[in-house]
Amino acid sequence: MRINLLNKIILGLFVCASCTTIKNVDQAKIGKVMNGNELLDSIKANDLKPEWFKIRGNAVFSLSDEEAQEVDINIKSKVDSLVWVNISKFKKKIFRTLISKDSVKMTLEYPDKKFYAGSFQHLNNITDLSLSYEIIENLIIGGSYLNHLNQKVKIQAINNEYLITTRSKRKAKKNLTYIYQSWWNPITFRCNRVNILFPDNDSEINISYDNWKNYNIYKIPSNIELLIKNKQVDYLIKLELKNIKLNQPQKFSFNMKFNDYSPLAEDE
Repeated sequence: MRINLLNKIILGLFVCASCTTIKNVDQAKIGKVMNGNELLDSIKANDLKPEWFKIRGNAVFSLSDEEAQEVDINIKSKVDSLVWVNISKFKKKIFRTLISKDSVKMTLEYPDKKFYAGSFQHLNNITDLSLSYEIIENLIIGGSYLNHLNQKVKIQAINNEYLITTRSKRKAKKNLTYIYQSWWNPITFRCNRVNILFPDNDSEINISYDNWKNYNIYKIPSNIELLIKNKQVDYLIKLELKNIKLNQPQKFSFNMKFNDYSPLAEDE
């Protein structure tokens, strides 16, 4: 069943320099409300991305009402190209994945040795989720997915945050592939939260960012909370990123020999 397959692969897919903490502006108040173009220009000016990432940290994940589990994660990325994730516990490898814009490769060591090598489209079909390289990459770098929208947006100032939402003509609502919302700090122009609904398969992604830190000219959140929902189950993943290195070229090792592994399948 799909629920068993989700239990095996969703953790890997989504957890998928000296620094100083940026003071949180919890009570930040919007002064002069910006128009749409002004706000988008300010967001773009603050949206600096390094070319390379190397991240170490911890992840706590839970499945619906089950007891939470803690693991160690290592993430490497060449922005707009590749994301590599290794998950372990007590220094024993549990999961490894290599993700590009058009393919996903992964191996699972526990409870059974399994592998997947295929497209995002096939993965989405067998999991009832709506994954993409852009969503995963934005998650680990504190991105908002805003640059990847292909719909017009509406901007509002609500409860001392800017709210950006997609909007469509009433007649087109039945054909929407996604509904997007994001909430923004009016002082730092950093993204606080992202919500993306996918009507086709009734799935949803919620991302929250906190504890932003300065790494030279870049700002990275060190605490990320991810809630993934579909018709069958809720997944909650909390990331604490402890060691972040930027703009250092990385190697992406991934063993493509699956002799000792059996393929992940929808009917497991």
